[in-house]
Amino acid sequence: MRLPLLCFILSRKEVEQIKTKKLTTGIKKEGALMRRTGKNKLVAMMIVIAMVIGMLPMGVLPAFAATTSVQPSSPVSKVITGAGSTEVKNQPTDNITLREDVDKVDWGTADRTVRATLDAGAKFSAKPTVTVNGTALASSQVTLPTARDYVEFKINGDDGVRDQIVISNIKVDLGVVAIGNLAATITGLPNVGATAKIAKVQNGLIFAEPGTITTVDVDKTNQALAAFTLTESTRTIAKQNDFITITAPAGITFYEPPVATVTQSALTLYSNTATLNDARTEAKWQVNDESVPNTAAIISIASKINVAASFAADTEIKFTGATSSSDYTVAPASVKVAKSSAADALKFEAAAAPTISNSANQVAANITISETKAEALAAGDDTLTIELVSGTFASSPVATPSGAGLSLKNAAGDAVTTGVAGKLTGAGSTKATWSVADQSSAAGAITITGLAINANGLSDGAVKVKIYGGVVGIPLAANAKQLTIANVSTTQTITLSATSSPALSINAANQAGGDIIITETKAGAITGPLVLSIFGNTSDNEVLFGDKPTVSVTTGDLEVTSTVMPVGTDYSKMQINLTASSTKSTIKVSGIKYDINSKAKAGAIQVIVTDNGSRVGAVTNAFIGDKPAVFPDVPGSHWAVSYIENLVTRGILAGYTDGTFKPNNTITRAEFAKIVAVAKGLGTATGSSFSDTAGHWAAGYIEAVKAAGIIDGYENGTFRPNNNITRAEIAKIVVAAAGFAIDTSGAGFSDIAGHWASDYILTAANKGIVGGYTDGTFRPNNSATRAEASKMVSIWVNM
Repeated sequence: MRLPLLCFILSRKEVEQIKTKKLTTGIKKEGALMRRTGKNKLVAMMIVIAMVIGMLPMGVLPAFAATTSVQPSSPVSKVITGAGSTEVKNQPTDNITLREDVDKVDWGTADRTVRATLDAGAKFSAKPTVTVNGTALASSQVTLPTARDYVEFKINGDDGVRDQIVISNIKVDLGVVAIGNLAATITGLPNVGATAKIAKVQNGLIFAEPGTITTVDVDKTNQALAAFTLTESTRTIAKQNDFITITAPAGITFYEPPVATVTQSALTLYSNTATLNDARTEAKWQVNDESVPNTAAIISIASKINVAASFAADTEIKFTGATSSSDYTVAPASVKVAKSSAADALKFEAAAAPTISNSANQVAANITISETKAEALAAGDDTLTIELVSGTFASSPVATPSGAGLSLKNAAGDAVTTGVAGKLTGAGSTKATWSVADQSSAAGAITITGLAINANGLSDGAVKVKIYGGVVGIPLAANAKQLTIANVSTTQTITLSATSSPALSINAANQAGGDIIITETKAGAITGPLVLSIFGNTSDNEVLFGDKPTVSVTTGDLEVTSTVMPVGTDYSKMQINLTASSTKSTIKVSGIKYDINSKAKAGAIQVIVTDNGSRVGAVTNAFIGDKPAVFPDVPGSHWAVSYIENLVTRGILAGYTDGTFKPNNTITRAEFAKIVAVAKGLGTATGSSFSDTAGHWAAGYIEAVKAAGIIDGYENGTFRPNNNITRAEIAKIVVAAAGFAIDTSGAGFSDIAGHWASDYILTAANKGIVGGYTDGTFRPNNSATRAEASKMVSIWVNM
């Protein structure tokens, strides 16, 4: 219908020109005609031309009618480093945005394969993210060839919207590229050959990872990293007085200032040792001279780091680089320098650390070792070890496994899920070990209880234990996990100890525990009331006090007014009411009995002592189950086992280096002098009161005991330190050390009449310190055994 309209305005010749697509030429040739026909006809013809163009097929559109806009084109915001002959990886660029022009149908709905090709020398580090009309394509829908010089994907346009493609998360590896703008060429869309400038390339410093990535431990300091490098892309990049900085990620600090070493160049730094910021997270160097006229500089950086407990396991550690100059950059922006170790298969935790005195048999916190996955604790010959950093074990701690299938080996080598006493190397041992019998089928745990330690002579501070072994997930000794299990206070005014910790049976009543000794270190320290509470094993009344014990004051003038048990209806507590002392006093709680029901578990029975509501400490005075022998040659059935253990837990006596005690061996006068000096807290003294002790290993102890008026030598001025001590000599020394008044009452023994030590022997017998033989003799001149000496000293120190 529009063609007849044209005939009214234009000549036949003009119509033919339109039909043959020579509109422009025809219009020019008829210019004179249009001028003759006047202004109105010119306007009418221009309107008609516009109408005709609107009816023509798309193929006749001129080239200036763009259908795709490409952004960004200018300016670019990302600055990356050109590497010359060395490839620089993972450098981020700007995004590319492709958008239909005003007409929504330009791209059409058919499949289009779109390709973005980088300039020569550049490669995609990995597949970028491609988003079409707000929806990200799956990685499988984006093709990245082996050469990595382009990415390709397919789209379907939507004629109902203005289609848009965003290519983001672009990272490139640069080899030999021109300094200037880096572009990507887009093909497959109507505007064929369009380019997008995505980064500005300039020279700079190039980060390079170390050849081997170091694995470091979480929650550990002073860990050395393999050296990494910064290399100039060409010489004279780093200018005089420029600052070069590396920054550690959160959770990482520098243990000491890193050191930079420059090679292959005249470039120098004002100091090779970096300057650290206050947080120790940033290291900075200043350039002194440029690399002219030498080759590009290589700066090798060696560092040591601290890794915080908060830093995630199995995580890359990256340093970020920066420079003070705007003329060049550090690329890539960060470099991987280490990796944190994989998440531990085990977690370690200690209960709240109690305050203890620096004396024997102090109870520390329990420890829990939890698996984070099944079979983290390996079965077989592997051993789990806990080692005291300070102090020694007063008795064997007990490990109790829990969780499906997890078990430990008992002393007989059987797999058990009940408490197992740790294997000690003997008295004075700092290590306890266990063997895993069966692995768990689900994450389990091991709880270690009964951590009684001898803290004799320790200074104020934390008592720590190391946990290690050849078990999966447990660090070796060099990297042992350390836990604080107690805090020593030398200002403690009340100390606790137990005379022994006998083994008791499950499901039995009225079983005797060891006596508990509560001692003031100054007058009036105990204000009362004292409350003794059984710790643990009490949720179902597994362990309760039986008969009311006997409470006596063995030294000082403190007075006990009453003993209350139970406290209310609670048989796990007893209360001692008293009046304060004016001289240092000692309380002995004896005849303690325990009722143990069938629900009880093997382990130490610990008694917590509070004074007027404030915790004094805790002490172990009994053991449920098969108590392991402290010494292999002093079994639980030995007549002197409780006396020996008492002296061991008090730190007065120790075994031999092979772990034995040798109870039937004789004991020398020098050895006994040391025992007395330690029991009395005398220490050592200088000088030589005897002609045969100079240079002797026990000279200091002998001199200290002599100065205290406890021992004498022989008439010829000798001490004879290596002679075996006799039973009579021990009786005299103990009576003198204890300060007992001579008491010769009683029948005595049939073989001491007229003996030089008879009065001392009778006094010691009346105090219960010594006993005779079944035939009524005492045998005063017999050499005393180590077991006999232990009994005499143990009874004395417990009085």
